[in-house]
Amino acid sequence: MNYEISYIELNDIIHVTYTGSVSLSERKQAVNDVCTTYSDHKPLKILVNVCDLKMDLSLQEQHEFGDYLAFHSGLSQAKVAVVHQADYNPNLLIDTCAFNNGYRLAEFNQISAAETWLAEN
Repeated sequence: MNYEISYIELNDIIHVTYTGSVSLSERKQAVNDVCTTYSDHKPLKILVNVCDLKMDLSLQEQHEFGDYLAFHSGLSQAKVAVVHQADYNPNLLIDTCAFNNGYRLAEFNQISAAETWLAEN
């Protein structure tokens, strides 16, 4: 798997880090892993790091995953921060599709800024 999930108890934030190529099925598995493992954390506060992600999903797969995020019942109250390089967000289409369907997310270039935003009520 080209993703890693960790939990930072101090600030109650779940970190999901994608590295290299991550297939659509792996991305869905990461979502399910987070929702299953941390189902008692409400709302879920998730930091998704795509700084080292190589986007190789088709446009259709990116739309599908954006919709998957927006309509996943385990993420209905989630607050998500996406961290990417300042000059490139490989997740832009996914983020846009999800956001346009009501998914609560914000984009950042620094992990510390994302964590601050997630910690706010």
